[in-house]
Parts: sequence; C-alpha cells; structure tokens
Amino acid sequence: MAINNKFVIYIILLLGVGFFVSQSISNEFIQDIMKVDYPTMLMGFLGGVSFLLYGLDKMSIALKTLAGDNLKSILGKLTRTKISSLMTGITITAAIQSSAATTVMVVGFIAIQAIKLPQALGVILGADIGTTITVQLIAFKLNEYGLIAIWLGFSMQLLAKNERYISIGHAILGIGMIFFGINLISESMGIIRDIPAVVNAMTHMKSPLTGIFIGMVLTILMQSSAATLAVIIALASHQILSLEASLILVLGANVGTCLTALIASSGKNRQSLQAAMGHISFKIIGVTLAVILFSYFMQLVSMVSMNNLTSQGIATARDVANAHMIFNIILAILFLPFVNKIAVILQKIIPLREKDKIIKPKYLDKGLIHTPSLAIEAVKLELKRVADITEEILIKSMPAVLYSEGKELTTIKRKEKDVDILYKECIKYLSILSRERMSENNSNELTRIINLANNLENISDIAGDEMVKLGRKRIRLHVEMNKDVAETLSNLHSKVLKAYKQTIKAAINNDIELAQKTIKMKHSIIRPTIEELKENQTKGLLIKGENRFNTYSVEVDIIDRMKQIFYHSRRISLDVISYNETNNTEKLSN
Repeated sequence: MAINNKFVIYIILLLGVGFFVSQSISNEFIQDIMKVDYPTMLMGFLGGVSFLLYGLDKMSIALKTLAGDNLKSILGKLTRTKISSLMTGITITAAIQSSAATTVMVVGFIAIQAIKLPQALGVILGADIGTTITVQLIAFKLNEYGLIAIWLGFSMQLLAKNERYISIGHAILGIGMIFFGINLISESMGIIRDIPAVVNAMTHMKSPLTGIFIGMVLTILMQSSAATLAVIIALASHQILSLEASLILVLGANVGTCLTALIASSGKNRQSLQAAMGHISFKIIGVTLAVILFSYFMQLVSMVSMNNLTSQGIATARDVANAHMIFNIILAILFLPFVNKIAVILQKIIPLREKDKIIKPKYLDKGLIHTPSLAIEAVKLELKRVADITEEILIKSMPAVLYSEGKELTTIKRKEKDVDILYKECIKYLSILSRERMSENNSNELTRIINLANNLENISDIAGDEMVKLGRKRIRLHVEMNKDVAETLSNLHSKVLKAYKQTIKAAINNDIELAQKTIKMKHSIIRPTIEELKENQTKGLLIKGENRFNTYSVEVDIIDRMKQIFYHSRRISLDVISYNETNNTEKLSN
C-alpha cells in the first residue's frame, strides 16, 4: 500500500516538534500539564481550529468569486514597475484574503509565462503585506460577534437570489466562522493559564530556534499563517505569552507560510521554482536579520503598539498583529529595490532546462482552478496555442494535398497529434473547473470555451487527418491535379483560412463585429466560390481524360473538407454572438 507523502511529512514534523519542545520542558512542566482538563481543551482547540480554517477557506473562495472578474485587469498591470507589482500583490491579497492563494496564482502565471520573475517577486512581497489585514482584524477581538456574522451570512446566502449577494453571504458566513473559531481557541487556551509551569515554558523558551520551529510547523500543518497567528493571539490574550516568545512564534509562522509556494511550484517549470525559492529566501533572510537585531525588533513593535517595553513584558493581541505587519513591510522595503538582481541570481542557481520533446500544456495551472476567471483566461491562452498550431496545419494542408509526395503529409499528421494531446488536457482541465462555484458570466464563458475547444479539435482533425488521407489517396491513385483546378481549390482554401483566422481572433478577444463578418462570409464568399467550383468540376468530368474520375473524386472530397472547416469556424463565431446576447440579457434582468 502506498503511503501518502503529506502524511509522512506531517509525522516527521510532529516528531521534530516533540524533540525541540522536549529540550525546553522540565519535570515540573510534565507534572503540571497532567492537571489539564484534556477533553475540554482538545474539543475547544480542535473545534476552534476547524471553524477557523473552514471559515478562512469559505471567505477566501467567496471573495475570489466577487473579485474574480477584476483580478484579470489587476494582473494586467504587473509588468509596469516594482511599486505596481507590490501594490498588485497587496490589492489582490486584500481582496481575496489569502496570501497563499495569491502566491499560488503568481506561481501559476510564472508557469504560463504571463509575467516575468522580477514582477512575480514584487507581487509575492505585496501578498505578504496584504495578508496582515486578516490578522489585524482578528486582533480587534470581535470573537463574541462571530455567531451574529454566521447568522447574517447564512440568511443572506439562503434568501438572496442575486449571485453577488449570495457570494457576499458566503464571505460573511466565513468571517463569522473565523471569529467563532477564534473564540473557541481562546477559551480552550484559558484553561492552561492557571498552570504556572506551562505559562513559564511559553514565556521563557530556551532558544529562538525552538519558537521559530514551532511556529513554522503549526503553519505547515494548518496550511495557514493566519490560523497560527490566531492561536498566538489567543495565547497572548490570556497573558500566557511574553512579547519575546510571541514575536519568535510570529517569525516561525512567516517561514512556514512561504512553503506553500514551494509546494505549488512542484511539477511546474523552473521559473515557478525560482519564484518559490525567492519567497523562501526573503523569509529566511528576514527572520535571520530579525533574530540578530531582535531587541530593536521588539522595541519597534512596542512603539507601534504603544506598549511599555519591559524584560518580562506580556504580549497583547495588537503586538502579535503589528509584529506580523511590521516584519512583512520591512521585507518589502529591503528586497523590492533589488528584485531584478535577485531574479538574476535565482536564474543562475536554478537554471532552466531544455523543453521536453513531447508537447505539454503551458498555461493549464491547477493552482488557478479555485479562481475561475483566471482559470478561464489560462484555458483561453492554451486554446490560442492550439489555434495557432491548427492554423499552421491548415496553411500547409492544401499545398501538401495537391502536390506533396508524402514527407509534408507526415509532418502535418504529427502536428495534428500535438493538437489532440493539448485538446485532451484542456478538456480535463475544463472538467475540473466546471465543478467550481463561479459567477453566471464565468459559467456562460466556460460553455463557450468548451465549444471552442471542440470546434478547434474538429478543424484540426479535418485539416490534419482527413486532408492528409486525401493527399495519400492522390498519391496512391496517381492523380495529377490540373493547374487551373489546383488554383481554384487554393483560392477556396485561402478564403476558408481567412474565415478561420478571423473567427479565432473574434473568439479570443470576444469581438462581436469580427464574429458577424465571419458568419456573413457563408453567403457572400464561401457558398458562391463552392458553387462555381462544382460547376466547373461537372464540366471537367464530361471531358475525357486519363484517371479523370479519380481526379474528380479527390477534388470533391477536398471541397467537402473545406466546407466542414468553414462550418466549424462559423460555429465558433455563432457561439461568440450567443455568449454576448446571453450576458446582455442577464445584465438587464439584474
């Protein structure tokens, strides 16, 4: 039986925590901890963490749904300046309240080469600042209002009919669960406040390494730095943590959260790994400097929180939230001016590899699945790539069918197989994406994209498989194409190719006017050309000539394939029109 790798990692981390903690405890600690009411504490803590994590996830998904349609335009500003990259990271993370989601998104965009490494590093630094908003809200001690938010959010999502208000309801429900979870955690932590040895161990850790390791492991296990910081805030609220201990745990949580990017980069290209390693480097260097200059770091946090600093000072919720914010702002100040140089260093340490010979998707990043608007954009980028390969096949197919002796036909067939591979990957990705909760606009566009993929695959099959078979049929039957007929067929081919290029541009850019032009080509250009061709063919069939019937058969089949290609091109344009009409109707009804 295969063992889950994540499970093994968790066990190793837990053993590591046990080892480090064992270095910091005494016999007195062990005796006192036996006094704890375990059932009450465990139920409160585990239940609180469950509510907290579920609430964070539910809130993040709802906010991504609300902000999803705007994320694309925000991400479009990434390549401008370092400051705009930083602000983009802050904005997106503030909107979706998940630095992990933003980091995964950036890693995905690096993977599809939509942004460059220096800009990605700027966004990651911004995401780390954006996520501090969640912790600041937690520090305001709104725990007792958690159930009110749960009731309000549940009522909204139950009664609302508009998709936007349903998403707002989900977000409020998530926020309520977060605060209710924090309340449960806080109450469970209050139990251990009366155990002197436990409090003493928490306030006087023997080494910063122990606290950093514990904070890091908690964040990895819970997959959320906000959840770890909520636990630290709960301990601080009961005056269990010293300021020094709380700041060390905060540093550990910051190291733990950057490992999400490393996990997200696995299986992707080297640029993604470079971005993830850049994130880890920022945190590790920052934590190292914070430990070296720890007394100054404590003074800065105390000054911002307006607390009096003493050697035995007890941490407050504001200290924890402010320490998290200050640390990440300092990281941005330190590293943002040098992201270009850091990118060069990362590229040397982690050099790019040669591309695999077998074609693979470039843009279908699973990390984008939970943000449907961005995932749809990724599929459109991949389908544009499919469309470009199909266009290459279509361009080469007619000359190869009319004149090739076999080599060009083999090349075209190989290209058609590439399209088949990418098409299957796109359909798999779209199938997974279709299970996600999304807006009506995204749902309608998803349908259009699926139709686009199917029509592209059909065009590729016709141009790259059926046309190749016709070329081989011509060779097998020793058919020599008449020069005038070949020119007429090439003329039809050029018109069909024009329609194809036009419809792809309309589909990718959602251009209604261009789609309408393609649709009108059926009666104004394509049909008259085909009728003229058929009339000339009928006349040619009556003329006696060697192998004339086989020649006629190949010509008719070629015309038929051109008609099919135009049909699927026209279907793509019709879908563009239908999609826009549906959206306009929905907007009017809302």
